[in-house]
Amino acid sequence: MLEAADKAWLSRLLGPGARFDEPMSRHTSFKIGGPADAFLQPQSEAELKAIIKWTRKKKIPYILIGGGTNVLVRDGGIRGLVIHTGHMATAITWGQDQQRIRVSAGAGVATRRLCAQALKRGWQGMNFALGIPGTLGGAILMNAGTAHGCMADVIETVKIMTSTGKQILLQRRTLAYRYRLLQMPSGTGDDSYPAVITACELTLTNGDREQIRGQARQWMRGRSRRQPAWQPSAGCFFKNPSPDQPAGRLIDEAGLKGMRVGGAQVSARHANFIVNRGGASAADVLNLSTRVREAVHSRFGIELAPEVYVVGEE
Repeated sequence: MLEAADKAWLSRLLGPGARFDEPMSRHTSFKIGGPADAFLQPQSEAELKAIIKWTRKKKIPYILIGGGTNVLVRDGGIRGLVIHTGHMATAITWGQDQQRIRVSAGAGVATRRLCAQALKRGWQGMNFALGIPGTLGGAILMNAGTAHGCMADVIETVKIMTSTGKQILLQRRTLAYRYRLLQMPSGTGDDSYPAVITACELTLTNGDREQIRGQARQWMRGRSRRQPAWQPSAGCFFKNPSPDQPAGRLIDEAGLKGMRVGGAQVSARHANFIVNRGGASAADVLNLSTRVREAVHSRFGIELAPEVYVVGEE
């Protein structure tokens, strides 16, 4: 899809931030994925805007990744561009209005870094995100969360760049959050040219630092007991059908813990995790996920929907 002149233009714009035929297994938490035609790491909004406007002119599609933690790239790789936003806008600033803390952060900020700041300063509101990997941009887009809360609870504004390079500030009252998804306003992008989250503002509150830290330790101990953090995965693979029907419990009760296809396995620790035991292909993961969905539907009559984004070609 990319011609020599296209590669030359991208290299002039980004220098070493433009890589070609780049294995996506290097950039996803699953450690799986074929090559992308181009893997781009803009350092600024100006570079991002130049890329977006160029892609529309050249009719070359792109997808976005941050930490690569909630995505499975198929074995054939990705035709077009992958724009990695993890090097953009990584500053965290804040101001205080009585007990309220207004935190401004770039989309490239690691979620764990923001959680660490909150613990250090005694800010209440981010403990739900402890242990959630990836960047803030991805967490906002996916409305990342746990039983203790989600991003929609703390978001005040979201700054996006549309598929034409225009910058828009979305206020909390206009945000359309659904379970594990922020619905972008119509006209800001589509599947081939999505809008890009570049920054956000959160509202947290001052709290008792030691109490917040104690809560964090308790929750993190629980996560470490329940989740296979030492194995490559994309986190929970399926959405919960409802609060009282978590996908992990349905998969467990269907007797599927430990099921394997090739190098992919339903985790023996948490049934909603599909893990890469070594050498797993995307085809292994997808075949296993199909078997899980069929078994759960056969036993409970419930259709599980993936939470993980699946992109690329077979």
